[in-house]
Amino acid sequence: MTTEQFVRLGQALFGKAWKAEMARNLDVSLRHVQRMADGSSIITNDVRDNCFRVTESRLREVRSVVIEVFGKSCGDEE
Repeated sequence: MTTEQFVRLGQALFGKAWKAEMARNLDVSLRHVQRMADGSSIITNDVRDNCFRVTESRLREVRSVVIEVFGKSCGDEE
């Protein structure tokens, strides 16, 4: 995972306050996320794998709310 991909993923998952939320979800310090985001710290395979886990969890959460609110999942045929 590149630095740019890490930043884009964090922003897509958590919006403007993504660094703090990403740190909480990855169980790392905010400073570590800041370092990965600015390229001064390497994004390890473990971090990449944990980012995937966090993404899956967020997607499940969003899908659940979409179904609750709209009665169907995104992409369902009308």
